[in-house]
Amino acid sequence: MILLIAVIALALALGLLLDGSLRRFEDLRLRWWGLVIAGLAAQFVPLPNGRAGADLAVRIVVLGGFLLFSSAASTFLENTPFIWKLVHFVPCALLTHIVVQVKAPAWGRQESTPPVAKLAAVLEVSLWLCVATAAVLIPAF
Repeated sequence: MILLIAVIALALALGLLLDGSLRRFEDLRLRWWGLVIAGLAAQFVPLPNGRAGADLAVRIVVLGGFLLFSSAASTFLENTPFIWKLVHFVPCALLTHIVVQVKAPAWGRQESTPPVAKLAAVLEVSLWLCVATAAVLIPAF
């Protein structure tokens, strides 16, 4: 939680340094490779077991992804695969994942796997493959 607050505070401080507005934020060229190294290092932090470890893992992955992205953020804002990944594929994949996780216990109690469960599984895997494919295509555009 402290890390999230620190990131928000940093974003607000940057906004204040830019005359209190984020309208010119896309003109700011952040090319500090330390952010990339910090983002990569965050991927290898040892985590505690249990729910606390899972929550911390999500936060670290989000922070790591943000740090990797922020080193050259303005170059991605016009990248079509990046926009599709961030705006379309990731939200749909996350929503499908949540639905599958909520419904999985009920589906598991049935004698055979219901067709809707199979469809949801195929849809989720397909969406995550779209996320990975879009990520691979980002450097090509």
